[in-house]
Amino acid sequence: MTLEELTLEIYAERVLTYFESKHLVVWAVNVLALGYESDNLYILAGLDNAPTEEREIYFWKSIANLKLNIEKSEADLMGNYALTIAKKAIEKRLV
Repeated sequence: MTLEELTLEIYAERVLTYFESKHLVVWAVNVLALGYESDNLYILAGLDNAPTEEREIYFWKSIANLKLNIEKSEADLMGNYALTIAKKAIEKRLV
């Protein structure tokens, strides 16, 4: 997955479904695995037992560090989220 795909997936989940903030930690780990680095990404990746508010602070700081623009309409997010779910189902990664 690319940085954009990972980020749109997490953003769509936050907006469109029930959201578990631990997914932000997983997002940070995946982004680091792609080779991106920032202090805020490392902090977020280590927040397994932190409250949602703290995870969200470091998520948005990481988004700013990466200079990502994730402003999408709800229809765009729905389409992206549907594609993500379909890909996971095809790859048998859907839990």
